[in-house]
Amino acid sequence: MSRRNVTVQFAEVCRIAGYEAGPDGRLNLPVSQDTVDRLTRAAAEMLLPWAPGDDYIDVTITGAGPIWAYLAVSHGLHGAARSLSYAAPNAQPVQIWAHGK
Repeated sequence: MSRRNVTVQFAEVCRIAGYEAGPDGRLNLPVSQDTVDRLTRAAAEMLLPWAPGDDYIDVTITGAGPIWAYLAVSHGLHGAARSLSYAAPNAQPVQIWAHGK
């Protein structure tokens, strides 16, 4: 089975979930269960169409956002992605989780 690497921008997950950055370029996400649910669904949809037996997907997520929102995105990617890493502009990528490596 082969694998593919995907880089996901946090702002793109938010855009798919229906949240746009403000005039200052910042995302002002409402802290609510609805926001968490929308971010989780949007993250999962970014990897579709994916089904068991398809190529492994190793995901790197990047971009600024609140930690609680990153947890929602991580939850949405879990099960479809084999691994998840976070890459900051000024640091080495940090592995969040990895399965089956």
